[in-house]
Amino acid sequence: MSEVARVFVALWPDAAVKQQLEQVSERLHRQCAGRLTPTDNLHLTLAFLGDTPASRIGELQSVLATFQFQPFLLKLDKLGIWAGNGIGWMAPARIPRELNELADAIRLLLEKHQFFFDIKPFKPHVTLLRRARPGRTAPAVNPVNWPVSRIALVESRLANDKAQYVLLGEYP
Repeated sequence: MSEVARVFVALWPDAAVKQQLEQVSERLHRQCAGRLTPTDNLHLTLAFLGDTPASRIGELQSVLATFQFQPFLLKLDKLGIWAGNGIGWMAPARIPRELNELADAIRLLLEKHQFFFDIKPFKPHVTLLRRARPGRTAPAVNPVNWPVSRIALVESRLANDKAQYVLLGEYP
């Protein structure tokens, strides 16, 4: 690990949810082209910390290990493409209270322990495509029901101009 690690806290799908998201990704790709997000990189970001001193990663892992929340079911049932950046995404049509509360609690915990994070408003989504053609209609899909019971600390490493995500821990 270098002197800094580019990290984020996320919902990390299990194998069954990854498989469903992969199927949706491929369907959206057929409609809108673009570059597929590698299946192993699919996630929903709760808090993006960005460059964090590597010397604090162990502390961050310990802080997250103390975090508790009530499991809930996240229903992803809306597809779209942001015209400005060509991101094809899947998200909940209605953001569940539990998801907002989880993101808020994570951000409060990080703040309490003086970890800095991106303060942009929480916009929950899973990035399925990059450089998708805007203006295309996203295909209808069956919802992805994601049982949420864990959060993950993930490091983003760049290799050959592509992000490789390394799971640093799952909590609780």
